[in-house]
Amino acid sequence: MFVTNHYNCFKCWLFLLFIGCPGGFYGPNCSNACPDTNCYCHLETGTCQGCKPGYQGYLCKSACGRGYYGVECQQECGHCHDLTKCFHTNGSCLTGCEAGYHGEACKASCQYGFFGPGCLHECNDTCDGCNRFNGSCDSGCNPGWQGYECQDACDTESFGDNCSRTCGHCRDVNHCSNINGTCLTGCDVGYHGVLCKTPCPYGFFGQDCADRCSDTCDGCNRFNGSCDTGCNPGWQGYECQNACDTGSFGDNCNDTCGYCRDMDQCSNINGTCLTGCDAGYHRDLCKTPCPSGFFGPDCVDQCKDACDGCNRFNGSCDSGCNPGWHGYECQDVNVALNKPAYLQDPWPWGGDDIDASNAVDGRKSDLSGGGGQCAVSDFGQTATWWVNLTTIHSIHNITIYFMTENDLQGKVTFYSFIFSLW
Repeated sequence: MFVTNHYNCFKCWLFLLFIGCPGGFYGPNCSNACPDTNCYCHLETGTCQGCKPGYQGYLCKSACGRGYYGVECQQECGHCHDLTKCFHTNGSCLTGCEAGYHGEACKASCQYGFFGPGCLHECNDTCDGCNRFNGSCDSGCNPGWQGYECQDACDTESFGDNCSRTCGHCRDVNHCSNINGTCLTGCDVGYHGVLCKTPCPYGFFGQDCADRCSDTCDGCNRFNGSCDTGCNPGWQGYECQNACDTGSFGDNCNDTCGYCRDMDQCSNINGTCLTGCDAGYHRDLCKTPCPSGFFGPDCVDQCKDACDGCNRFNGSCDSGCNPGWHGYECQDVNVALNKPAYLQDPWPWGGDDIDASNAVDGRKSDLSGGGGQCAVSDFGQTATWWVNLTTIHSIHNITIYFMTENDLQGKVTFYSFIFSLW
């Protein structure tokens, strides 16, 4: 370094004072080499001020002793394969690590799954990790293995951790995975699932529960498919192969069919009459009689308006006629029913119960003078009663009900009756 003036020299000393010379040099302008290469020498005098890492003793001429390295040789070497080969400056193991350790300084233990010098060897796959020094399986075995060195698979029909679990119902127990219990060739009859421990669900049977029960069975035996749990509604027989007998249906064929139009068309399952109902009945099971006013197959026919209801089988009016009609089939109409009527000289002490209209109101259940269903004239007078039919009719017959005081034996004889038409 060439100093041209005092100002520049002053700048140099400031630089040396605060920054120092490069390693191994001292003195003005850092122009002198330190006499002892392993020392940190004084900036001005070059005397040894302390040792560099890895050295010790007078003028730092000695390397660290066996097993130590670094600043003032205070740091212990790691697990070197040969401690004499522990580099005294940074602790590197020049010939590698002893068993169980790895890393440049051989201070890191082997990771899980590795062992030996430098941790370069992998543990046996059957071990749950292993001894990091010699690789022995002293920490236990992985699922599915046993023995001191985990060299043996689990015994037949066992698997898992410590071989403590039992295989399921495998089709071939020799093909039960020693590791997770999977049945490699499938399940025996009656079971399914990965471990073959789950019984067949309702409606299935056989190996792996792959077969469906017969539709006529109420479920079935999960091993052989037989119908030993009973039949579905509508079926009978040991294997539920037979439909219910004609006229019966349902669970165990215990229900009786209704009035089907064709009994052979009664559903063996739910009793529905597939071709409809016989005369007099309706609805699905054909067990419900026709409601009032209807008759015939499925009760689809309406009774005559003239009938007071009718026979639900053939529609005949055997239950009587509505007011104003008569005849076996209620085919004849009372043309005078509820037409305007007049009575001359009515019974003076009567009221509506003897009115002229009573004679044509169609009622005849009470033929007494006070029954309210007869027209009653005054005693000793010639009664004149008439009805206005309001239109022209062809009259076939006239039926007159005499006031009898309800004497069915005909003993009341003091009334006389004469009538004429005009």
